[in-house]
Amino acid sequence: GKVEIISTNVNSQQCFKIQSVHDPNCGRMLVVHSNNQSNGDGRALVHSTPHREDDECWMIESVHDEFAGALYRLRKSQGRQKDKLLVSRINRRDGTFWVDVTDDVLASTLWQIVRRSASPKSAVVARQRFKFAKFT
Repeated sequence: GKVEIISTNVNSQQCFKIQSVHDPNCGRMLVVHSNNQSNGDGRALVHSTPHREDDECWMIESVHDEFAGALYRLRKSQGRQKDKLLVSRINRRDGTFWVDVTDDVLASTLWQIVRRSASPKSAVVARQRFKFAKFT
C-alpha cells in the first residue's frame, strides 16, 4: 500500500516513521504493539497516533537481489522489539494477515519501495511518499 516515510529524530537517534496515506488507515503509523507472542516475535499494526514514539521508529535496510535489484527490509530501531525485522506471514481466515517482527532474517519480508512524490521538506522532518510492494 501507499505510505509516507517520515525521517525524524527520537531519543537523539535518526529513524523513520511509516504512515499510511490511504483509507481506511489514513494517518495511522506502523508500530510494534506487543511483546507477547509465544515464539518471542512481536505484533505490528497500524495505530492512531500518538503512540509510544519509540515504537514508531524503523530503519530501512537495503538488500540487493541479483534478479529484482534493490529491495528493502524494515527493522525496528527503538522501543519494543528493537532490532527485529518486519515480516508479513500469518494469514487470517478473512483473507487478511497479521504482521509481526522477528529475529529470523530469512523470514523477513523484502519490499520494493517506489518513490511516488515528495512533499516540501522542513528543517526538522523530511517527508516522502512511497508505495511499498511486497516482494517475498
